[in-house]
Amino acid sequence: MKKKIVIFNQNKINNSGGVSVIIKELLAGLGKEFDIYLVSPDNSDELDLNGISEYIVEHYELYYNPYDIKSIEKILDKIELLNPDLLHFHFNGTYGWGVLQYKRSLIKHLGKKKFPIITTNHSVMPFLSGYCKPDRIIITKIILFIKAWFQKYRILKFIKIEYCVSRHDRLILRLRYLPYWNKIDFLYHSRNMKNIKSVINNKREKTILCVGHLAYRKGQLFLVEAFVKLAKEFYEWELLIVGDIIELNILNKINELIDKNKLSNRIKILGKRNDVFDLMSKASIFVQPSLEEALGLALQEALTLGCACIASNVGGIPELIKNNVNGILVNPKSPDALYAAIIRLIKDESLRSYLSENSSKVAAEKEMTYEKMIKKYKEIYTKYAYN
Repeated sequence: MKKKIVIFNQNKINNSGGVSVIIKELLAGLGKEFDIYLVSPDNSDELDLNGISEYIVEHYELYYNPYDIKSIEKILDKIELLNPDLLHFHFNGTYGWGVLQYKRSLIKHLGKKKFPIITTNHSVMPFLSGYCKPDRIIITKIILFIKAWFQKYRILKFIKIEYCVSRHDRLILRLRYLPYWNKIDFLYHSRNMKNIKSVINNKREKTILCVGHLAYRKGQLFLVEAFVKLAKEFYEWELLIVGDIIELNILNKINELIDKNKLSNRIKILGKRNDVFDLMSKASIFVQPSLEEALGLALQEALTLGCACIASNVGGIPELIKNNVNGILVNPKSPDALYAAIIRLIKDESLRSYLSENSSKVAAEKEMTYEKMIKKYKEIYTKYAYN
């Protein structure tokens, strides 16, 4: 008899962010080995549209609100009736799934009922971030951090193990929650690119590509400032920015720069696209200008597809890029650093080719592959599920 596994996703599966992408990959890779049940805010039409329904036994539609007692009771009743072998919660950040509202936390309630629980933390929040409004004064942030730390500490008691997506994040979380250091590990995630042909050649288009949610922390604003600076000198090059628009104020600032410098035909905000791999295969340069990044799924994909990559030296990115070997690392929040790195690659085609050739080997060398991820999760589910 197959083990019954419940996967919890706090966002819609149609969200193009890394968390939802990885959950879709897990469902496809594990659906034959286990009976998978999905808890998410999606409706049945959205699941069908994304080809998810065939991989799951049942879906529980839930818009989780820790202040809505009825929604909590509804899912608790369903889980108790199902009596699964393992629960797997996916966190967008350190304090997801009601961690800050301990009394209403699903994890606490389900843990008290003795269900085995594992979690995946897709983005460990920086110190003094993710638990209160960013404009709070420092004293208030410190006081609220102590409270947030304690709530997370209490939740860890109910978790068998929490996986981060990079060594960088694992180290931070282990130091932050030292008493539970042995409950915190890391597991590289990846996307199934088996049927994607990696294009590695010297005839790529004069395109600079950036993929990720349009938001301040993703750094696109700094990239646009860098492109404006180089646009007059290298008039054949264009910048493509792909991803859901999350922060309208950042979009407005970028559009102001585009209009002011008359670059609407060379800086293109493409929004969400389904042909990202094709764009990566054609682009000469890929840039990940993030201010913070757990690892960078889009960057990992661009490397695998042989792009010459530039990325911020933050978070888990140095686990993907060895500077001047398979990519170039730059300081975050620096249009000047981005400008210098891009100019270097534009002028030196042989360097682009060198980085491109080395970048395509990264995933296999560091075991950041879909096959490795699925194999590891099979072992994890088998280990922690009820015997």
